[in-house]
Amino acid sequence: MPHQGKLILSILAGLAVTIAAIGAVPSQALAQATTIQNGLQILVTPYLWLAGIDSAIKTPLSRAPEINSDVGAFQLLGHLDGVPFMGSAEIRDGPFSLLGDVLHVPVGTNITTRNVFFQGGNAALTANTGTALFLYHAVDQPLQELDLGGGFRAWGFSSGLTLNSGLLPTVNVSRTAGQGGSLG
Repeated sequence: MPHQGKLILSILAGLAVTIAAIGAVPSQALAQATTIQNGLQILVTPYLWLAGIDSAIKTPLSRAPEINSDVGAFQLLGHLDGVPFMGSAEIRDGPFSLLGDVLHVPVGTNITTRNVFFQGGNAALTANTGTALFLYHAVDQPLQELDLGGGFRAWGFSSGLTLNSGLLPTVNVSRTAGQGGSLG
């Protein structure tokens, strides 16, 4: 499973670099779509997706059986651990197109403890998703358009928790999850 996670992350990183390179190509002012000589169109759409985190940590302590760690969408921007990337690109040639979408969000925060058992710590989460779709433009009417297609989506989450040593030794815990599948 770790090898599959690294493969998925490599694919997502490659898609992100490709989309960023396509987006860096100069085009006409205010034009999202670029048409190449033979009718090939390239459409790039970077975007920002905001979400909050609502989490609770259950403890065996009777005084604090649960600790809430809620972070709102705008607070989350202050916890970015790296450069996030969100965007999509479509390459269209006649009725056929290839659509790709990538989301990479690395966040983290320091953990405050009472500095007895542990001397603070850090928690981190990285979310990655990537989608690729092959589409056929089946209907092209003045008031309606319809694309049919299929593809796949891969996603992965990795999290890490470190509690620095105090009376107890340092604790490091990490978890990953991921999946790739077809859409249709």
